[in-house]
Amino acid sequence: MNFAENRRSRFAALTCLLAVPLFFGDIAHAKGRKFRLVVSFESICCGTNRAAQEKLERCVADFEKSHKLKLAVERRNWGREGEFDLAYSLSELPPKVQKRFIADLRATLAGEKQVEIRENAVPNPGR
Repeated sequence: MNFAENRRSRFAALTCLLAVPLFFGDIAHAKGRKFRLVVSFESICCGTNRAAQEKLERCVADFEKSHKLKLAVERRNWGREGEFDLAYSLSELPPKVQKRFIADLRATLAGEKQVEIRENAVPNPGR
């Protein structure tokens, strides 16, 4: 192999090494998208808090009914014991209404165990 061929092979290898992260970076970025609100249902040995999940579902249903809209939600299952995240972009709501919805949800789930509420967060990676 002469000098020119060796240089071309190195250039081709370097180009591939640089292109792979760019391509897969787009896929990782799509999964790592931030949401306005993420509610995580966690587990310590015995499954998630079903009562808290039902409270959340009632709170969301009441909010949707009173505002005559449907909130977009993305569910991501991530654990071995049924752990999951509910991720809300809340883009269909103005900022003041977003804050009110989040405050209502926090009040509804106050004191519940195995539930984490995060704002402007990335959900746990799905399985």
